Amino acid sequence: MRDRLRGLGERARGSSRLAVLRLLPDAGRGSVAGLAAAIVISGLAPAAAVLVSGRLATELVAAARGGLGSPAGHRAVLAAVELAALFLAGQLGSRLSAALATSLGARVDGSLQRRAIRAVNGPSGVAHLDDPSVRDLLSRVAGVGAGGYTPGGAVAGLATRAGQSLTSGVGIVVVGFFHWWLAVALLAVNVWWGRESRRGYLAQTQVVARQTALMRRAGYLRDLVLTPGPAKEVRLFGLTGWLGDRFRAEWDSAMEKVWAARHGRRRAFAAALGGVVAVNFAAYALLAGAALRHAIGLGALVVFLRAVTLAASLNARGQQDFQIEYGLSGLPAVTAVERAARAAVAREKAVPEPVDGDRAGEGPPAGDGLELVLRGVRFGYPGADRPVLDGLDLTVPAGRSLAIVGVNGAGKTTLIKLLCRFYDPDAGTITAGGIDLRALDPYRWQRGIAAVFQDFARYELPARDNIGFGALRLAGDGAAIEDAAARAGILDALRALPRGWDSPLARHFDGGGELSGGQWQRVALARALLAVDAGARLLILDEPTANLDIRAEAAFYDQFLDITRAVTTILISHRFATVRRADLICVLDGGQVAELGSHADLLGRGGRYAEMFAAQSAQSAPAAS
Repeated sequence: MRDRLRGLGERARGSSRLAVLRLLPDAGRGSVAGLAAAIVISGLAPAAAVLVSGRLATELVAAARGGLGSPAGHRAVLAAVELAALFLAGQLGSRLSAALATSLGARVDGSLQRRAIRAVNGPSGVAHLDDPSVRDLLSRVAGVGAGGYTPGGAVAGLATRAGQSLTSGVGIVVVGFFHWWLAVALLAVNVWWGRESRRGYLAQTQVVARQTALMRRAGYLRDLVLTPGPAKEVRLFGLTGWLGDRFRAEWDSAMEKVWAARHGRRRAFAAALGGVVAVNFAAYALLAGAALRHAIGLGALVVFLRAVTLAASLNARGQQDFQIEYGLSGLPAVTAVERAARAAVAREKAVPEPVDGDRAGEGPPAGDGLELVLRGVRFGYPGADRPVLDGLDLTVPAGRSLAIVGVNGAGKTTLIKLLCRFYDPDAGTITAGGIDLRALDPYRWQRGIAAVFQDFARYELPARDNIGFGALRLAGDGAAIEDAAARAGILDALRALPRGWDSPLARHFDGGGELSGGQWQRVALARALLAVDAGARLLILDEPTANLDIRAEAAFYDQFLDITRAVTTILISHRFATVRRADLICVLDGGQVAELGSHADLLGRGGRYAEMFAAQSAQSAPAAS
């Protein structure tokens, strides 16, 4: 079984090498041709120098008798010039090879990163991002490799190894002119040592890949200490030592198996190294004996001694081997992410009946608002003991505002995720304008939604981009962006930044500015307003004013619900002074609709909503007084 797994690993490594080489032409055919030429020059120049050095030694002996003015002296000078030229050619070829390989490698890494980005964002939903195995893959893709090495770095390593192999091959051929069997022995032990070394690196990279979850946790603990976000609490609570100890424990736990894999091959390494030492010692001994017997001259001795040295470069293991083996380990992660993304897309396209097949792939029906109807909707997150939504029935009238309330965990945000088609229900249907959401083109549907989530994104980019992202087709319209910012109440604050609209919203960038939590929330609201301006017909507000005070929140909703009157609006909030302004209020409980009606209707019923409203009013009354 171990031999079978080892064989599979070597075939995977070989396929990864071929895969990364197949990426090179797309990175630049001219650069690839230049790299190949540079590798040939860097590989053959040292080999040719071996032959010239032997001729130089012979001519120098002759020139010692006749002087540099003799024909032998002239030939010695010519050989010295040739040797210098070959040294220069080898150095230039080596440096040109390294530069071209680095450039091509950077392009390969960029191409792989773009492939991973396209793959991750291929599905319209986000369910695949909840899969721990996918998260592990993405943590490897983020650096495209292990231990800081990348497939692009592997290109540089392969280029260096190719030049060394060419040089070594010529050296072994030259040794064959002394004793053919010695050349065969040198080739055998060098290949043996190289194979054992590569197996050792491969075993380590395979173990590293299996420890991705542990390394991801270790990286998280490291970032808690190194990044500015948690810095305040880390210092106040004195967590530096604890986090450092936990990081070391997680890291050591991950690396112990790597060290064990390395330790487990020590006998194979020792045997191969012993073979290399024995054959090289025998080669030097044979050459010394032949020279002492005058079986070979000084020139031949120099050639053969240097040829044995060149042959040994085949088994030289160094930085390039780490670049190759560890770098190539990131390539399967990219292809695995692509497979996972394709599987997620296939699941999204597997639309269950009933659905209007004639409308499949279209956008939502035309009109100002959208009527949303949920029937028997059931949904649970993978691995959860019970569903979050269980047989939910709800109708959201077109162009009206609906507030959703309930205790934490009632399913409010989950319902929003289903409406955005980040997930599809396990059972039941959701229709917009009478059409099942799963029959609509998911991307066209999502472009018609404006949303402010609890965990809205804070882009460390210029202020204009932070709002312009709401509608890319309006991102270049300065008047539209300013109007959205003014309606969200953030225009003056953005204009006051060090570089105005061009200021990055992060203080650690040059010319950047920092916003308060409430100001950030207004930026997110302006982004949603711009999306509405661009034609979004469903507006989702998930705790959009949590960082605003009560008066600012009340003023905001008086204005916001008025300017979005023609848009179907869904609002989630824990503040009942806010939700009372909505046309309808839905109380979620146990994954179902417990109550539905206007604020006045629900108060008159004296049910759950009335109880929660009374409790919150009692709590806020002393503060108001």
